[in-house]
Order: sequence, then C-alpha cells, then structure tokens
Amino acid sequence: MYARARELQAQACAERAVISGRKATAEDASAARVRFDADRWLAAKLDPKNYGERVDHNIAGDLNIHRVLSEAPLTIEEWTEANVETPDAT
Repeated sequence: MYARARELQAQACAERAVISGRKATAEDASAARVRFDADRWLAAKLDPKNYGERVDHNIAGDLNIHRVLSEAPLTIEEWTEANVETPDAT
C-alpha cells in the first residue's frame, strides 16, 4: 500500500510539472522552470523506476584493445622515461 501511494504521489508530481510547464508565459518562464524541475526531481525520487534518469550500461560497438594499444604513440616504458623524474643516484 505504501509503494502504491508513492507511485501515485510521483505521478501527481509529474503531472503537476507538465501543467506548470504548459502554463508558463514569457514573464514567468524562469519561475515555471524552477517549479517544473522541482516537481520532476521529486517524482524521480518517489518513483525512480518510472521517473528517474535511465542510465544505459550496455556497450555497443567493437572494442579491440590490441588495435588500440598497437596504435598508441608511446609504449608505457617510453612514456615513463619522458614524463617521470627518477631520483639521482649520487
């Protein structure tokens, strides 16, 4: 019952965000944007499954590490020699 109440509350926040965005005029556009963002944020916190940011963790495409490394301008040893100071052995 609690979860359903949160879903309904999130839906109400999302609807309120859309309504405030549609009612905005040129004079109150910045205030309407703040209201819209606040309602959208609250909806995402109350029901992240439906209103939260969706992050895609899937990688599409081809990653050939051997090709990437073979095209690297310097080897690790060359980069280290050029960029890392070694203490003098005096």
